[in-house]
Amino acid sequence: MGIEIFNTIIRAKSKKENIAEANPESGDKPLDDEAEKVKLLALLPEELRDRSLREEFSLEHVKKIVEFRESKGYKTAVGFHVSPENLPVGQSIFAGKDTNIYFSTSLENLYIGKGSGYIYALECSEKSMKVLDENLNWYTLKGDLKIIDKIKMTPEAIEALGARFAQCEYS
Repeated sequence: MGIEIFNTIIRAKSKKENIAEANPESGDKPLDDEAEKVKLLALLPEELRDRSLREEFSLEHVKKIVEFRESKGYKTAVGFHVSPENLPVGQSIFAGKDTNIYFSTSLENLYIGKGSGYIYALECSEKSMKVLDENLNWYTLKGDLKIIDKIKMTPEAIEALGARFAQCEYS
């Protein structure tokens, strides 16, 4: 069992667009409870996330867990990595020859790197991330990152997610 980050992002984006079309003056609406809960669950390490899903913790309970962990200095980050490899959810992505994994914390600034195929949602400790480009939300990490969700890159999926690929001098 896992969380479906990408499907939740697509549903929340679609819902937000439908609200905006129906009422253009409404502005940005907060995430619905399901989307907010998935977003918060992604900030928990796998063991806590699985227990929260298994025991059906409420949104408020998950918020309290995240707040408590952050107050103690434990903060999990969610990053997005593009790869041509088809790896299963639950597996880790390990560093390549250059001993770094490159990822973005924003779907709007993905790094395409060596080719496309899949977009992976990854979890890591915020303390282990090293800034590569703060403006593009690009980071690097030595070691491995746990895959918590993936989606095949199709034109439809990219459009539904609002994913974009950043360009810069060194990309």
